Amino acid sequence: MTDTRKITYSTYADKVWQRGLIHLAEWFTGRKKLQALYDSLQDQDLENTTFWAEALKRLNVNLDTQIAQLEKVPANQPLVVVANHPFGVVDGLVICHLVSLIRPNFKIVLNDVLCQDSRIEKHVLPIDFAPTRTAQKENLRTRNACIEELNAGGTVIIFPAGGVSTSPSLGSTATDLDWKPFTQKLIDKSKASVLPMYFHGQNSFLFQLFSQFSLTLRIGMLVREVNNKRNSTLKIEIGELIPFEDIEAISTPEARLEHLRQSVYNLRQP
Repeated sequence: MTDTRKITYSTYADKVWQRGLIHLAEWFTGRKKLQALYDSLQDQDLENTTFWAEALKRLNVNLDTQIAQLEKVPANQPLVVVANHPFGVVDGLVICHLVSLIRPNFKIVLNDVLCQDSRIEKHVLPIDFAPTRTAQKENLRTRNACIEELNAGGTVIIFPAGGVSTSPSLGSTATDLDWKPFTQKLIDKSKASVLPMYFHGQNSFLFQLFSQFSLTLRIGMLVREVNNKRNSTLKIEIGELIPFEDIEAISTPEARLEHLRQSVYNLRQP
């Protein structure tokens, strides 16, 4: 049996009052149910490549997508998979499941707080947003590991925004924060092709409301956002592979990154 861990988005880098508020919000928004589901998953003797599919099955999350698009991806060349990040956890499970169908030995760059499960640790590369020297060192290790993976012809999944999509104003459509240059630097250095994906949907009105005035409450609501995706069907668009030669032809790194972002958001046509 795999060691279990408590599901929470709080970290020791948070202040005591922040940890308390996050724990309280998580408790009242369904952490107990999610913890029970996660604990039951630990009792299963799963290959790490089937972990993602089993997690989605336990959540009863179904996918509406074009699997045939994945079959167009060459088997042996560096590949970066990019997507918008509307949900926070479930979109991570989905994208890992989809990529595992064609590239089972992929890596995914994740918030360091989500990298605690030994079952999937071979796939995850942590990124830490804390303003500390330790975080900077960890992020440098992750960058180097990404480049090593891509130079070997491997696959790296990145949510380039580094955070969950947010509505700029209440009632408006949630969109990603600015994409971080980290992604483009990896692509330029490794000469990787890019596979864009787009997730339809967004988190709840309550999540968007708290996001307007409290980062702490926003974080505390993420467990609720996992629970309210249970028993649902998610629609995902898988785009055409973008060869590195097409990306390289764009003049500046900033323009290349914006081109990739638009390649994702252009997939959202109904």
